Order: sequence, then C-alpha cells, then structure tokens
Amino acid sequence: MNRSLDGWLSKLATTRSGTSMWQRRWFVLSGDRLQYFNSPGDVGGGDAKWTLELSALGASTSDGPADQADAARFELLAGGQAYSLRADSEVEAEMWRAALDTPTAGSALPAPSAEPPAGMSLFDGLAVPAATPAAALCAVQLGLLRQRASREGELASLKQSRAAAQAAQAEASAAEEYERAASLAAELEALEGREAELAEGEAEGEASYARAAERQAALLGEQRSLWADQVGEARRCLAAREEVAAREATARESLLEAQEERLGE
Repeated sequence: MNRSLDGWLSKLATTRSGTSMWQRRWFVLSGDRLQYFNSPGDVGGGDAKWTLELSALGASTSDGPADQADAARFELLAGGQAYSLRADSEVEAEMWRAALDTPTAGSALPAPSAEPPAGMSLFDGLAVPAATPAAALCAVQLGLLRQRASREGELASLKQSRAAAQAAQAEASAAEEYERAASLAAELEALEGREAELAEGEAEGEASYARAAERQAALLGEQRSLWADQVGEARRCLAAREEVAAREATARESLLEAQEERLGE
C-alpha cells in the first residue's frame, strides 16, 4: 500500500545540557519515508530536518511509557532506536500509528509462481492485506461517537443547570440578595465556560471524525487495489498453468502415437 499522512507531531528531543523537551514539527509520511520539517511551508522548499526509511529499519509503533498516562503519546521503533512522538489528540495518535504500521507495497509478500510446489494451492502465495489499520480507524470513529454522545448529555444537563441558575439569579436580584446574585452570576459564568469548552470539543471531534473517515476510505481503496492486483496475478498464474498442462498433454499424446507406430511396425 502507498501510505501517506501529514500533520503536526511533537518529538521528544534531548538538548546538549541533557534536558528533555518536546519539539513541535510538521511530519510527512509518504510511502516508506517519514520526514519532518519546521512548518508545512518548508515542505518542498528545502531538505527535511529528519528522514527515516521505515521498512529498511523495520519500523513499528508501540504505546508510550507505562508510567506516563498520555494517550496521545506513542513510540516509533526503527533501527534499534526508539523515538517518542506525541500527537495533538488521542485520535490523531491512533491515525498516525495506523498509517505507520500499514505495510507498504514494497513489503508485500512475493507473487506466486506459475508452477507452485506439489501439495500447494495456486493461491497459497498470495498476500492478504492487513485489515488492522482500517479496523483501528473504525475503533477511533466509534470512540468519537461515544465521546459525542457523552458531550451531548453533559450539554443538555448544563443547559438545565444554567436555566435554573438564571431563574435563581433573577429571584435574588428582585429580592435584593446581591451576594447570592453575585454567587449565581459566577456560577453562570462557569457553566457558560464549560459549554464553550464542550462546543469546541464537539468541533474538534467532528474534524477528527472526518479525517479518520478520509484516511479509512484511502486505506480501503488501497486494499481494494491490492486485491485487484492479486486477482490479476492469480489469473495470470492460472493461465500459465493451463498452458503448461496443455503442452504436457500434447507431448504425452505425441509420445503415445510414436510408441503405437513403433509397435505397429
């Protein structure tokens, strides 16, 4: 598969003084190559700040350190090195891990020969595309839907609380209970702030869902393309085997005819 993805990731770096710090960079995954630049505007305008050839280094991803509860962090393992990366959200981290763990076309199993060994099926050598990346994105989308349902429930509760606080504030103001009215005003401000946070989270969730859906569609398209290539190769192998069988049958018939002629002499 020809995987591709780009976006912001933070890379854990160690300074000369030995201090560890997160550096935010623009990462670009194209096929088997992972690079990062200082910003999106630097892509195509100069050399990347960092490049990894993933398959050559046997790259894979794993969870971040167990003692650090950061769902957006993950480790990229390549060539015996571990690179700590962190996305802007857990959803984006899952998308990056799904893309990085997707095998490329160059790493697929070789196509079967026209003459498989005895006891083997013609289709035994065909590679089966991994469903894990697309399945991971389905899980991401399911998680986003659950988060949205949770936010919607909290928003409904907040609206009820805000309506009650507004009514109580009006009563306190009418009764000239200014201290209580001020306390209710502060409560209303906190409720409105939380509503704004939930609305922002809803917008981010919708954007993440759309990105996951787009990436999932691309992965499924790549899988369908790979299946089509393999079906074509299987048909070619089948035609080659039929041709070999036809030649062998012709040779046997010729041999039998020759033997019959010698016997008849």
